[in-house]
Amino acid sequence: MQKEFVDSGVASFEYRDFVIIGPESRTAAEGAACAADQGLFWPMHDVLFLRQGQENRGVFSASNVKKFAREAAAGTPSVKFDAGAFDKCLDSGSKRAAVDQMIAEAGTYKLQSTPSFVVNGQVGAGALTIEQSRQLVNAAKEIGRAHV
Repeated sequence: MQKEFVDSGVASFEYRDFVIIGPESRTAAEGAACAADQGLFWPMHDVLFLRQGQENRGVFSASNVKKFAREAAAGTPSVKFDAGAFDKCLDSGSKRAAVDQMIAEAGTYKLQSTPSFVVNGQVGAGALTIEQSRQLVNAAKEIGRAHV
């Protein structure tokens, strides 16, 4: 999909958190946003995904999210990580508004599952096959042409 859609300029890829499970999902999303400030979004994303556990049972507590950020940084030695800045970012709630905005955006599209994809207002829910992705992109192109 990367080569066919993004590298070719047909579409762009933007990741949005979709907080649907509860307060720990919010903490994890805020932690990912804080990690992004230091160039560690994807490593943090990957660690959070790997460390999933039972929902809202403490896996994504603030203290654990801080540990996970350090783990993500340790696996990415090319990025200079400031643990103090990360902790301050997470503790301050400075990313809460951005996470709230992503939640609201998901609501406008009536998203109910992860992953979900939105292309020019067209929604694809779940893990799409390449053919389903092509159909979604083609439907979005047609709608785009109708608006011109």
